[in-house]
Amino acid sequence: MAVIELTTAPTETSIDLSTDIAYFNDVSESPDAINQALMWRLSQVKGSDIASAATLNFDTSVGDVVDVTGTTSVTAITLTEGRKMTVRFTAILTLTNGASLVLPTGADIATAAGDYAVFRGYAAGVVRCVSYTRATGAALAGSGGASIGGTVTGGTEGSVLFLGAAGVLAQNNSKFFWDNTSNKENLQITSGGDSDTGALYAANILFDGYRGLRVRSTNATAYTPTHLRIENAAYTKMATIACGSSHGLNFDAQTPALWQFSSTASSGGASTVQINTGASALADAILNVNTGYATQVGQIIKLAATQSANAFEVQPNGSSTPLLSILAAGAMEMQEQTAPAAPSTNFVRLYAEDNGGGKTRLMARFATGAAVQIAIEP
Repeated sequence: MAVIELTTAPTETSIDLSTDIAYFNDVSESPDAINQALMWRLSQVKGSDIASAATLNFDTSVGDVVDVTGTTSVTAITLTEGRKMTVRFTAILTLTNGASLVLPTGADIATAAGDYAVFRGYAAGVVRCVSYTRATGAALAGSGGASIGGTVTGGTEGSVLFLGAAGVLAQNNSKFFWDNTSNKENLQITSGGDSDTGALYAANILFDGYRGLRVRSTNATAYTPTHLRIENAAYTKMATIACGSSHGLNFDAQTPALWQFSSTASSGGASTVQINTGASALADAILNVNTGYATQVGQIIKLAATQSANAFEVQPNGSSTPLLSILAAGAMEMQEQTAPAAPSTNFVRLYAEDNGGGKTRLMARFATGAAVQIAIEP
């Protein structure tokens, strides 16, 4: 067999026999053997970069190592049967698995800069990727996928992993983190601005049924831990919502107003705030406002109206005519009714009734049952 010693590294395009070959120890060696040895030596060099394309032709490259540049997806590769090509990708592109380009996982591969792949040519124009190494050192695919108890290389304890760019597992502990000691999730979301457009909200909850969000506490005491805490930019508590056994919903009073409801409509037609129990009978108040302080400086309930509509109305079920109204200007208005029953001790009931002669009069009924006329229509 011929032994060929090369005194200089050959170029990618040719070998000069007069300078590159020092000697043959057997000058009678066949030309085919010499040619095979020279071709093998030529393959041990890096070829010129190849721009990414739908079909990559590696047969035009002199050498067995090339860089593929660009981001065009690759669906086919031309490589002579038996030939091997080692490829380094310099950018993100997609290798598409198929009948003629067979990838290790049987699925498409999203490359990343610095990834390496080794391809082998087979018969009938088939090219197989026999090895793929990510620049990060991560496995192309696990055996059967991730499993509980498995180790994630490069991860931080508490990281909530997600699929990042190019299909690579990623983490962002400053925004998304699980505190396993305290059993709580830390989530920081930056919204896109102040707009009613859904895409600009920090978080959106979309549902296709009747129930959108459920918050439940396992604490059975009357005053459970806070379900929802609302803070300003300085982490000052502005409001809390907690559900207990004695109240359906508790609002924690703050300064200024805890809740402000407003409507942007120029005219009425819908309620800004509506409370509907849906029950046929009630044993307690529909709305109970309790400050929890012995001394209250401001108003417990403040009603303000800037238009002609009543500021406050009490309507009987099934009727749009109010029994009691507080007008926008501050006056109180009552509808005539049948004299109510006597109140409890130390209480008095004010009401309007017909005096029997077509005149409306204002009455007061006391715990004894006695009714006293306060004023009568002239």
